[in-house]
Amino acid sequence: MGEGGSEDLSEHAVDGIIRMDLDEVEGKMYRSIIVWKMRDTKISMVRHPMNITDKGITVEWDKYLRITTLSAKIEQLPQEDIDEMMASPSTSRASLRPI
Repeated sequence: MGEGGSEDLSEHAVDGIIRMDLDEVEGKMYRSIIVWKMRDTKISMVRHPMNITDKGITVEWDKYLRITTLSAKIEQLPQEDIDEMMASPSTSRASLRPI
């Protein structure tokens, strides 16, 4: 929607926006999650790989999904980004255990 539309208003009416994606690259499916915004919280602005299992959803918070027009790769986040997430007061260490 354009400027002033209901889509613009809804973004300001919520504390957080989380997007889950399913992308196909060369016949292989990739699931990812990205937090677009989370009020009063330091967030990672990358697409994290995720899996949906019979036990729930797991997010590989220490990795990111890089998608180009020709390929998709799961790569390790830089150590400084991991350290910054671990040091954030709004993040519990239990929620950041690698899988």
